[in-house]
Amino acid sequence: MKFFKEFINKLPEIAGVEPEKLQCTVEGGELELSGKDFGNCKEIGKIKYIGNFKIENFAGDADILFALVIAWIENNDEHRNYLSLSDPKFYISNITESYIEINLSINFEESLFVVEDADGSIFWMNKYWSMNDLNVDIAEELIGLECKSDFYSHS
Repeated sequence: MKFFKEFINKLPEIAGVEPEKLQCTVEGGELELSGKDFGNCKEIGKIKYIGNFKIENFAGDADILFALVIAWIENNDEHRNYLSLSDPKFYISNITESYIEINLSINFEESLFVVEDADGSIFWMNKYWSMNDLNVDIAEELIGLECKSDFYSHS
């Protein structure tokens, strides 16, 4: 649950939320089986969940907090639109002259990638695997590749 952990760690930094006034939970967790082969790793599956973040006694500007949250999500979860995840939801309660309580709910979806590793702790498909990030090898040079096309021929 990479996004959930990163958001918890960044919220105090980006929005000045005091860590002791932040309560975080996960609900609606779902595991999706995949097994997709990405060449140098496999997507064993996906996790889908809702991260709930409760900020107590918030004395700052809620509009600035929401703008910072939106910016963090757009900067860190670039696949949200592709995955059709719903926009974050919030509600505000316990309003006083000085403080409010803010509840944020954010849907997350993350792929779980593994690489074959004899010392790994995950036994799957009769092999041992370790968790890993997706590594995409980008070709920098093509050797021995011949391209032929009649598309642009003018006969």
